[in-house]
Order: sequence, then C-alpha cells, then structure tokens
Amino acid sequence: MCSTSITIIQIPPKTSRTLFLGLLLVACSQDSSVSPLSPCVDGNALLLSATSPCAADDELCTRYLDIWRNQIQKRNDMSNEYFTQHVVPYNASIDAWDSGESFRVQYSVTITWAVIEEYDQFVVNLRSSEPAYQHLDIPRDVYLSESEVEVILDEQVFSSSVIRIVSVERLKFCNQQEAVTALQNVAHTDKIGFDRIAYRVPGRLPREDGYPYLFGWGEINRNENRCITGRLNLVTGIGEARETVCIIIG
Repeated sequence: MCSTSITIIQIPPKTSRTLFLGLLLVACSQDSSVSPLSPCVDGNALLLSATSPCAADDELCTRYLDIWRNQIQKRNDMSNEYFTQHVVPYNASIDAWDSGESFRVQYSVTITWAVIEEYDQFVVNLRSSEPAYQHLDIPRDVYLSESEVEVILDEQVFSSSVIRIVSVERLKFCNQQEAVTALQNVAHTDKIGFDRIAYRVPGRLPREDGYPYLFGWGEINRNENRCITGRLNLVTGIGEARETVCIIIG
C-alpha cells in the first residue's frame, strides 16, 4: 500500500527572501512487485512554487541564471521536465573579485527522499589586467555571451564548472536510514553514520560521475585517533570505506 503526504520545506537564502518549496512525496512499503532499483519509493519531489534566487531587479543575475540552466541541461542531456521536477536554484549572485566577475548559484536536487545541495560557478567577465588565459578567444572587460560562457566552461577557466548530473528518477534505497545501514555493512561496523549527500567526491578525478553519493563518518576509538570514512552510490549501491585519523596532529 502507498501513502501520500505533502511536506513544505523552507530554505533561507543569503538574502532576506525566503524560498518556499512544495514537495509532493509519494512513498510505498517494500514489495516484491516493485522494481529492485527502487524497492519502496515510486514518486519524486514535485516543485509547486519557488521565488527567484536572484535579488529583485537584478537583470544581469537573471540573464546568467538562464544561461546556467541552459548549460546544466545541455551538458547533462537533461530534459525540461526533469529540471523542473528535481532541480531548485535557491541563491544566485554575480560576485566581483581580482580577475573579474563570476556567476555563482546554489541549488538542490531532489530524488525521492534524497536532497542534494550543490553549487556551480563560472566567470562572466574577465579583466584585461588578468594575464592568464590570453590564448582563449574571449573578450575582456565585458559581460560574456552564452557561447563565450561555453568556452569558459570547456576550458574550466578559474575552476568554472557545471556539475555532472545523471537524470535518475529512483534510488536503490527506501530512505536515508536504509542507505546508512548499507554503508555500515560495507564498512563492517555500525560506528559509521550519516555525514552528507553530494555529487562531488573529494580526492577523485573526475570528482563527479553524475550519481549522488551518501557520505559517512564515525569514530572507532577517539583516544587512539582512529576514525572511519566511506561513501555509497545511491543508485548502484556500490560503496567503500576506510579507516582514517580523526584529527591531523602536526
């Protein structure tokens, strides 16, 4: 049997505005008739309403927000429907720094029960005083067009990037606790617990493969400076864990 509930989530951005998300979550109990990829959840979060992540009347921010959406969909082969139902940008701005200006956006991706918080950023104005990247056919001291932003992203100018996202509808696990238990089985200990869910995997190149990962952390023996860290692919169920130090002693 399936049950339906409506949850309202409030996310405060850096500005004074408050973003309201209406999420329709449809979950059902584990059943042998349900696909093994998603044993108990057959619904996804449905975005009902949201305010703009850019400050009021910030037309430049809105312009690059549209470019960002075009690029995240294009580079991930993501449909309009998937973006609308799963991706919610909640804070965006254009920030000046020594070598120019960059567009930055924070957003969430919701897949059934998992909410993944991520961010992207790319250069939108490169100063003529900046000596780097002179080999690129990019104008200086002007705001870039979308085709020029594509070059910026392709060349990863000053770490400009749009994250990799695979358009999955379901996860292998019913809920967060089931995923944590699976990671504990991989680690052969219940001392590892939930840390976060993210697309980027630190220390790995490339840092993302498009799948969301649940990260875990725990203490084995604090006095001996022994801790454990691990991660679990929420789509494939493949995980790994290793012992590490709790704190680095210099």
